[in-house]
Amino acid sequence: MIGKVTLIKCIVDHNLQCGQIFKEEIERTDQPGGPILDSQDVKAIFGGIPSIYDVHIKIRDELSEMISRWSDDESVGNIFLRHVSICSL
Repeated sequence: MIGKVTLIKCIVDHNLQCGQIFKEEIERTDQPGGPILDSQDVKAIFGGIPSIYDVHIKIRDELSEMISRWSDDESVGNIFLRHVSICSL
């Protein structure tokens, strides 16, 4: 189970890093022609990433806790249901 927890953490962290690198490259002013997108477009596209990341971290941590104390009564779906209203925003 510990390997699965580590894998989940790696996936969440990797996704954040990829998004951040991608955003930084799009905003770079030192490339020919300037930034790929203007700041308003960058905000529209990437503005929700911090809140999405926060939800992913919460889900990851709850999954990790659930795995560490696993029983047949556990339901992974309940974790996601707790976060549905956050994701629907």
